[in-house]
Amino acid sequence: MKLRTLFSIFLCTSIIFDISGQSRNTGLVGYYSDRKGIMCIDELHLNEDGTFVFSTLDPDLGGLEKFTTQGEWTSKGNEVFLNPDKSRRERELIIVEEKRDSLFDDFIVLKINYQLVEYENEQLKGKRNYNFDRLNFWLNDTQGIFKAKRNPTTSKKLLIGPDNTIKISKSKFNINQLTRITIDSNCEIKLIAEPKNMHANYFELDLIHGLDVERTPRNRRILIDGKKAYIHEYSGKIDQSLLAMPLKKRKRKI
Repeated sequence: MKLRTLFSIFLCTSIIFDISGQSRNTGLVGYYSDRKGIMCIDELHLNEDGTFVFSTLDPDLGGLEKFTTQGEWTSKGNEVFLNPDKSRRERELIIVEEKRDSLFDDFIVLKINYQLVEYENEQLKGKRNYNFDRLNFWLNDTQGIFKAKRNPTTSKKLLIGPDNTIKISKSKFNINQLTRITIDSNCEIKLIAEPKNMHANYFELDLIHGLDVERTPRNRRILIDGKKAYIHEYSGKIDQSLLAMPLKKRKRKI
């Protein structure tokens, strides 16, 4: 176990520094959950010795499977970092573009290649294609959100074909303004290189998503505001909206 030195300060809390220089605000120590009793889904234990236990539904691919992970935490002000020494896995969007004469001039075609790069016990396990159900396209980050689905129930949503292709009107969709894609309303992947061919009408979007089989938090940020813990982060910002559903500090679960 690492040696730690405790410095008392004239406040109702204290700060602990370990030999790596990282600090923890012990006033944040405690048990947080989304509800009382055995029916809770999201739980966070911040222990005084610098360890944590975090339980939540699949944070990468969504769904109803629950994952419980452990590790070390630090803090800066009221912001908590789970496993701050672990770099986040790669999430990239790469665009390959072509001009195909066989396609209609009024449309562009997007073909989606979504690949998971999986790690287990910090070692590369393998790569596999993943079947997604929904995609949201973001133009200029906040403007012009286009929604696509396998079986759309409204004409406002684009159809994802069986070969993972989507056809979009050129007059409505500007590929050069594409900045990021969210998958199944959960995973977010940002564009790392802008399209170069202004005459292209066929684009292959390679979505590369690195993740841990154990769903290990990797430098995950959590904001604690009083007795509330906000655990969801989107586009680099922690969600504190009315729909954020923060965890609440409760008596420690036995």
